[in-house]
Amino acid sequence: MQKAHLFPKPQSTQLRHHLQKRLATLFAQGQISRYLSANGCESHALLGSSVQSEAFPHLRLAYSIWLGMQTADRHAVLAKFQLLCAETSTGAAGNKTVAFCAVFIHEFAGIPAETMEWPD
Repeated sequence: MQKAHLFPKPQSTQLRHHLQKRLATLFAQGQISRYLSANGCESHALLGSSVQSEAFPHLRLAYSIWLGMQTADRHAVLAKFQLLCAETSTGAAGNKTVAFCAVFIHEFAGIPAETMEWPD
């Protein structure tokens, strides 16, 4: 398996800030509730509804950019999500991974390309 090419620290940090800002907005405005649930059914449905052939290249690009971020920056985004989940009483204890995946697909997929100023 090929090792991912890492972005320079300033670009990775900029992307981290954009992703953390989006997370903070999702939680502050209560929009996160559609991704977090006690039984995970809603999150599983959200995952399945967008993973279609036309969305795949967009998600693949977002994931590629995510992998290009510095490891510390990716961990910081995940830590922010963990912290915000802990501060929220949504009963999502066992579903954070699925919820993060749903957030990535629905909320984050466009941010990496926009932040890195890549064409569609």
